[in-house]
Amino acid sequence: ALVRAVGEAYLRQRGAVLAEGAARLLGEDLSRQSAELRELEREIAAAKLRFEVTDLAQDIALAANRLDGLLLRENALREQRAAAEAQLAAGRQALAAMPERVFAGSDAATAGPNDEIRNTLARLLQEREHLQRHYAPGDPLLRDLEGRIAIARQTLAQSGFATRREVRNPAWDQLNARVAQLQIEAESLGRQLEEVRRLRAEAEQRRATLLSAETVLRDLTRRRDALEGILRTFTTREAGVRLEEDARRSGGAAVQVVQPATAPLSGESRAPLFAAAGLSGGLT
Repeated sequence: ALVRAVGEAYLRQRGAVLAEGAARLLGEDLSRQSAELRELEREIAAAKLRFEVTDLAQDIALAANRLDGLLLRENALREQRAAAEAQLAAGRQALAAMPERVFAGSDAATAGPNDEIRNTLARLLQEREHLQRHYAPGDPLLRDLEGRIAIARQTLAQSGFATRREVRNPAWDQLNARVAQLQIEAESLGRQLEEVRRLRAEAEQRRATLLSAETVLRDLTRRRDALEGILRTFTTREAGVRLEEDARRSGGAAVQVVQPATAPLSGESRAPLFAAAGLSGGLT
């Protein structure tokens, strides 16, 4: 029993000495690094979801191209609006100086609205002719009649009228239509410019967001690459150390126990063997 107890204690101590913990420690580090790598992968996925990123490089290139296009569109709209406003100002100035109606023609006539004065003059002339046949040239009736004839002729001369015709200026209508068209065009360009500026602000905000995402994802990716390198190193080392320990356990043992060190229950004596050997030697 004593020999058995000593042998078991020796085997336990020898197993504890030979069982090195390098592989176990490397396995624990490998598990911890794997868990940290999985957590880092989840952080990268959450960051991409938060920043709405699928392919960061492609998204940044698309955002830059969109911003450049919006800037070119804004500059073109600004130039078009400036040109439209300049034409509108010139059109309004020309419209203010242009008459709305222009002269078309005029008619002048000596006839009055009625022929009463002309009829009176004709009667006076007939009466003068009649009196001239019956009265002397210096007669008071003839002088009175001559005065009445002179008054009738003066009245007839002053009773003429003239008609002036004016028409609507076609150039004024065309210019007015052009001014209205330019005003509508200028207002439309102004609204388009406001919309393009709003889109440009959104594109700039998106680009800033992508740049922030690039910084965050670059840091996370750098950490992931470092962890992957460490993980590969730990995997290689852990496999090598495990193989070394297995080989040391199997082939490097100094003591191999074939039978437990226990005393037999029934005693055995080698005296007959020794006696036979002595007899054989003596005979020889």
